[in-house]
Amino acid sequence: MTVENTREDFELELLAGIYDSLDAIRQEKIRESERQVLNTILVIFQGGQKNGDGARFLLEPGSVEKVLDQFDILNRMDREIEDGRLLRGMKEVALPRELEVVGVFRTSQHVMHPGVFVPLATGQELKNMEGGVEALGVRVDDPYRVEPVQARLGKALGSTWSVLSWKDQNRNWVELIARERMMMYFALSFIVLVSAFCIMAVIFTITIMKKQEIGVMKALGATPFQVVRVFTLQGSIVGFMGSLLGVGLGLLVVHFRDPIYELLKKVGFDIFPADFHGIDGLPAHINTQEVMIVGVGAFLLCVVAALIPAFLTSRHDPARCLRNY
Repeated sequence: MTVENTREDFELELLAGIYDSLDAIRQEKIRESERQVLNTILVIFQGGQKNGDGARFLLEPGSVEKVLDQFDILNRMDREIEDGRLLRGMKEVALPRELEVVGVFRTSQHVMHPGVFVPLATGQELKNMEGGVEALGVRVDDPYRVEPVQARLGKALGSTWSVLSWKDQNRNWVELIARERMMMYFALSFIVLVSAFCIMAVIFTITIMKKQEIGVMKALGATPFQVVRVFTLQGSIVGFMGSLLGVGLGLLVVHFRDPIYELLKKVGFDIFPADFHGIDGLPAHINTQEVMIVGVGAFLLCVVAALIPAFLTSRHDPARCLRNY
């Protein structure tokens, strides 16, 4: 501090830091007498003004002495006396209650629930909220379509209420599951694509092996469409049986997922650790629409894979096919 025209001169940045620190303490849960002292100090700091270049702050003469006096008042305060004044000013005090534990429950860490369940009247008494509650829970018929219900509740209750869904409360968890599903679809798409290429290679091999038979068919008057239909039908049968078998085996694995999971854990391969996901076992929900889309999509892809070599085969010259060129 320096003195400029009888006024106490401080660096503006330094004094602003002190002011902000004291103001932050004032916002915390402190005794009312302590808050009054801090208010007095902050009022003293507000009584000055910036100098010409705005880099320093000028306080009234004797301001530092007044601030130090307020700190002396804080030092002389007796905690027990101040706490006694605080307790005497309380109109109601929530006292502890003795309760009997009748059961212990266990649930996932991702499910929002209270730490303990007590009767409503007991909870209101313990939290000194007679006739009131902190929050309300709403159960919906379809938890995956909660947004319309959330929008209607927010509109009906107004801005004084905060309406949060289970997706909002577990946003990170939901986004993690969405990424896992995306990566799963990406990997399975490549598997189906590779299977389609395998079917295409098989049909190509068959057309080469049956080149003379194709030549005989075309020499006897078979149209290119008929040749395409023969090999496309063969590829379609393979694709249909493969899709049907894949969907069936998938549903079978989902049905017996827990025994399979326990077997994998016994050999040291835990694909779904409970410590990370917070869920024991493998939860499953079969979406019929997705199963149908994947099955039909795989079948159509196999049909297209068989159609390409069949179309190329139908364009061969019958004479060259009979010579087995």
